[in-house]
Amino acid sequence: MNDAGEVLRNVGAVAGIMAIFWNFVNLVRSYLKLDFSIEEKGRKLLLLKMSLENSAVWSKRIHYAAILAAPEQVSLAEAVSSLGCSTASVRGRNSFVRLYQLGFRERMCVNGVLLVPLGEIFGEQSRIGPNEKIGHAVSVETDTLKEGLVYIARVIVYISYWGMFLRWRYTATAFVNAPVVSNRPRAKAEDSVKPKLGQQ
Repeated sequence: MNDAGEVLRNVGAVAGIMAIFWNFVNLVRSYLKLDFSIEEKGRKLLLLKMSLENSAVWSKRIHYAAILAAPEQVSLAEAVSSLGCSTASVRGRNSFVRLYQLGFRERMCVNGVLLVPLGEIFGEQSRIGPNEKIGHAVSVETDTLKEGLVYIARVIVYISYWGMFLRWRYTATAFVNAPVVSNRPRAKAEDSVKPKLGQQ
């Protein structure tokens, strides 16, 4: 009986240690909280705003971050392949992993697909402390995007643990790249009903 009690106590102790360790791992590897919004600042100008919050007990280093915008009907794999790699190199791989491996540092727009690397997030800022929240914004002129289409914009953030384990998180929103309208001033409503001279 004493031996059975000792075994139970040992099992309970091991289970308790494992529970504490698992909770610690969850705290360290807790996900980043992303927020992303788009504001129209003119007929052909967008302001893309994002924030990033670290709820873990340790600092997190951002290894790469970017905004990827593509027409709604374009798949993620097609969007990534249009940026400079063949579809064959993307096929069979996770498109988010492939984008990280490409690691573009310059803004580009190819066939209506826009990529905006966030160098200040993974370069200058890089590390986010515990319970710290940072924000960033970029402007985008939509002249190079395809008109009259709904676009899906994703902000993607990558963390590589010890260079072996890659994690990423993204959030997305949508906008319409409306066609350019005529610059001719619109007639005022009262002008359309005002009688001409000699008319009653």
